[in-house]
Amino acid sequence: MTTYVQQTQVCCICGAENECSVLGSTNSMGSPDLDLRPAPMERDTMEAWFHECKSCHYVSVDLALQSDDAKAIVASEDYQTLIGNTDLPEIARRFAFCSLLNSQDREIAGTALLRAAWVCDDSENIEQAKSFRSQSADLLKKLQPFEDNEEQATIATMLIDVLRRSERFEEATKLANQMLKFKAVKRSEVMLAVVKFQQSLCESKSSDCHLISDAVDKA
Repeated sequence: MTTYVQQTQVCCICGAENECSVLGSTNSMGSPDLDLRPAPMERDTMEAWFHECKSCHYVSVDLALQSDDAKAIVASEDYQTLIGNTDLPEIARRFAFCSLLNSQDREIAGTALLRAAWVCDDSENIEQAKSFRSQSADLLKKLQPFEDNEEQATIATMLIDVLRRSERFEEATKLANQMLKFKAVKRSEVMLAVVKFQQSLCESKSSDCHLISDAVDKA
C-alpha cells in the first residue's frame, strides 16, 4: 500500500509556498528491471520523489533545502531552456532539473537522467527516453574505472543496461566483459546472471526492457 502526506514547503530560492505530496510509505512487488527500476507499486510513486516549486521551478526532495549554487543553476540558460520545454513529461523534466542541480556528482546526475528516461518510457516517448539514457550513460561512464566491490559493481552492471537500451551495444559488451572478471560479480549469482544475460542481449542487438528475474531464469 502506498500512502502520502500533504506538506507545505517554502522554496529556499524564491520563498513561494508549495503544497507537496510527500511519500509516506510504499512497497515493491515483483522483480526490478535490469536498470534497477523498482517494481510496482514503488515505481508508480515517482511524482513524489522530488518536488518542484510552482514559481521558480527549483527541484528538491525538500524545497526548503538549498543545494550548492542552486540559485545560480536555476537562473542559468540551460535550466531556463528546460523550463520552457513543454514537450517533456512534467516528471521527466523534474528529473532533468535534478540532474542539472547535481551536475557536480556524476552518479546522482546520471541516475536522475535515467529516471527521466523511465518517465518517457511510460509516456511512450521512445526517442526522448533513448536520449536521456544516452546522456545518463555518458555521465555514469565517467565514474570509471570501477572498483571491484559490490557497490561499484552494481553501478557498472546498471550502466551496461543503460548503454544497451541506448543501442550502444559495443560499449555495453565491452563493459560486460570487464565485469565478468570482477570478484564482486562472480560472488553474486544474480549479478553474474545479469551480466551474462546482457551479453546475449547485446549479441542479438536487443534494446528491449527486461527484468532481473528474466536474467535469473535464463541462468
